[in-house]
Amino acid sequence: MKRRLYTLVLTVSLALGLSAMPYSVAREQALYLTDKMAYELRLNSWQYEQVYQTNLDYFLSIDSEPQAYGAYWTYRNDDLYYILQEAQYRLYSTIDYFLRPIKWLKGGWHFTVCNHYRPGHYYYKRPVAYVDIIIISALWLT
Repeated sequence: MKRRLYTLVLTVSLALGLSAMPYSVAREQALYLTDKMAYELRLNSWQYEQVYQTNLDYFLSIDSEPQAYGAYWTYRNDDLYYILQEAQYRLYSTIDYFLRPIKWLKGGWHFTVCNHYRPGHYYYKRPVAYVDIIIISALWLT
């Protein structure tokens, strides 16, 4: 009985893990995307923090190809409509790699903004909401 339960739990966790984006990947990609949005859209510090949170929530919410441009994508755009100024939102909606930041290609996620910017180059420092897992672990253990 224990063996069957263990096998079932392992199978379900593997199935869920194959499609869902890991937190570390979502966090890094949200930071990278937000940094480029801040550069091109000239976001202020409040907008930068809010856009990062919105992008991170979006990346963490999707776990399959059909969801990439479903309800969560609509929620993201609605949030950005209220965060950005009118001129910024108009510009945002014309830049495809911001509007549609993720695609499913060959069995994996592809981040379209990476085609337009040098990998690893950032214009701004990390947002306050970006916390290192090591720091969280250290705080939790104390």
